[in-house]
This record gives sequence, structure tokens and C-alpha cells, in this order.
Amino acid sequence: MTREGRWRQRAAASVLGSLLIGGCAPVRNTAEQDLAHQRWRTCETEVSGVQLHQIEPGGRIHFWHLGSWDRARTLECLAPAGSTEPKLPEALPLQVPRGP
Repeated sequence: MTREGRWRQRAAASVLGSLLIGGCAPVRNTAEQDLAHQRWRTCETEVSGVQLHQIEPGGRIHFWHLGSWDRARTLECLAPAGSTEPKLPEALPLQVPRGP
């Protein structure tokens, strides 16, 4: 094997090892994500027709809603939840996609 071939083999092994080790590391939420999850749990029990889609590392909540009432009620619920606690980015409502 040539010198270049050995170098490529070592580089590939190093990258693969890093990916495997990184893939095994526990994934932890940020403090903002934990706070957003707590606020979401409070509001999801008050509004039917909504579903959590994702929470960004900065704490922005993305949620699916069926109609404008569900969207408005969920945003109303999430807003006062943060009035006395640290601020989070405004939630992002997403209309549930309709079929073809």
C-alpha cells in the first residue's frame, strides 16, 4: 500500500471512530428546551387539536394545529406561561398538511 493509501485509510478510520463515539453520546436538551417542554405540557392539556412538532435548542416551540382556533388558543396559553419566567422565542404554529 502506498503512503497516500495508508493516510486515507487512517483518516477514514478516524472519521468513522469519531462518528461512532459521537453517536453513542447521550443527547441532552438545553435549559431553554427543558423550559419549553414544561410550558408545552401545561398548554397541551388545555387545547385539543394540537401536537408538538419540535422544540429548537433556543426554546422555540413548533406545533401542528388543525384550525385557527387551536392555533390562537395555544399561542394564548403559551404567552402568559412565560410572563414571570425567562422569555422564550415566540412559538411557531404549523397547519397540519392536507392530503393531495
